[in-house]
Amino acid sequence: MLKIAPFKAILPREDLIEVVSSENYDAQNKHLSIEKMRQNSLSYLHISKPHLNFPEEKKNVERHFPIALAKLEHFLADGILEKKENHIYIYRQVKDGRIYHGVIAGVHADDYASEKIKKHEHTRTDKEDEMLGQMRITKTVGTAVLVTYHKTSAIEILTLKEMEGKPHFDIVQHGIRHTLWVVKNESQLCEALASLENVYIADGHHRSASLVRYANEQKELNLNHTGLEAYNYLQTYFVPSDLIHVVEYNRLVDGIVNYPYKILRHLHDHFEVEKKKKEEAYHPKKKHCFGMYYIDTWYKLKAKAEIIDDSDPLKSLDVQILEDFLLGPVLNITDSKTDERLSFVDGTKGLALLEDRVNKGKADIAFTLFPTEMEQVMAVADLGATMPPKSTWIEPKMRTGFLVQDLS
Repeated sequence: MLKIAPFKAILPREDLIEVVSSENYDAQNKHLSIEKMRQNSLSYLHISKPHLNFPEEKKNVERHFPIALAKLEHFLADGILEKKENHIYIYRQVKDGRIYHGVIAGVHADDYASEKIKKHEHTRTDKEDEMLGQMRITKTVGTAVLVTYHKTSAIEILTLKEMEGKPHFDIVQHGIRHTLWVVKNESQLCEALASLENVYIADGHHRSASLVRYANEQKELNLNHTGLEAYNYLQTYFVPSDLIHVVEYNRLVDGIVNYPYKILRHLHDHFEVEKKKKEEAYHPKKKHCFGMYYIDTWYKLKAKAEIIDDSDPLKSLDVQILEDFLLGPVLNITDSKTDERLSFVDGTKGLALLEDRVNKGKADIAFTLFPTEMEQVMAVADLGATMPPKSTWIEPKMRTGFLVQDLS
């Protein structure tokens, strides 16, 4: 059984939700975060990304996050943010015609440490260290870890019943609707979640790993530790797998030293290669097909049957096929976690961005992929295996500062 409990949260004042909460921009859109922070002194980005107030400086947790703590304390003192009692929540998002809904509850660090919540990704120690430092200083977690599971009627019935009540807030921003309910029947929902046999991290591996380390630190420091303290639990957003939407992560490669004819010749060893018309950008429509943009030309690459092993959940992934039969042997990228020549662009950014990067010489070659299916992710996690980095861009994405966990 999972250990599920209500958790302490910090929420924006109801009339300031749209001002305080923000889209959680990724590193590729740092400029958007900086612009939002310049425009809005009340944005939660000042707490989640304080280093961006100093764009000329490298991110330094010890230097920048005390500034974030001061801003957090200021927001609390002025009533911009408000501390709440222990609760669990229902959160619904409507985006591009898709409806996501699920329960946000506290999950004990032990369940993450023991991998009762299954992983599919390795974490980087430096990123864990960074998040751990933020937790130490601000004693908050700005966004829930997203987990998924096979839908159960018990959780669905209880969730829909709660959604019949009046929401805590209901807003529309940039065409996306966000609705939050404070759960009234907490005990039944906690019991239903606790009984789940297979739960998988969809997004938030680094956050969960950092919380486990933080909880262990606090346990050592607290002579009266009981295991029930706020720092033992991590806000976790449970969304059934049939509602999860997966977008592909495309690849850019720079620093290619092979001659074009050698690259194209090697591709024919494992792929059927089709040159596309100049204006015809290629986005795969099914598994085991790839797009390649190279020297002002798009190609369709179809993996040959002999390199596809559909009996192996990991080896059959398109991201793994790309690594095993193209990035490694053709472009000499042997470690996609550390090779600085390789970068990643999620599929929501479109193919024009990839073309632009290559055309402007910011990359030499681009690859497009078909999205990994959620069932494939779960199958890899069931094996205890790990996927290549940036294998999936998973939605829903929650806004930062929308529902903040208080670890104190």
